Amino acid sequence: MENSISSQRGMLLAQWLADKRKEKGLTSQQLADALKVPQSLVSKVENCVRRLDIIEYMHYCEALDVDPRDAFLYLENQKYIQDLHFGYKNTCREN
Repeated sequence: MENSISSQRGMLLAQWLADKRKEKGLTSQQLADALKVPQSLVSKVENCVRRLDIIEYMHYCEALDVDPRDAFLYLENQKYIQDLHFGYKNTCREN
């Protein structure tokens, strides 16, 4: 199994979370305050340095007022688009 944080899907999820935060007009500090975590955690998540476990992910989505399932649909759609255009191949970095 590939390292999830550096996988294409891991990077897409981090970008999706950052995009949702920005769409809501929140700074990383405001999101961190809502989550009661240091701002550095939000930065690390958005920069693919730290991943979230499923419970943390649920809290993150609640703080952003987004449906957690939307990210899964987004990631599946991105995989489908990649498969259509390039055929399935592993494009993720290896550590």
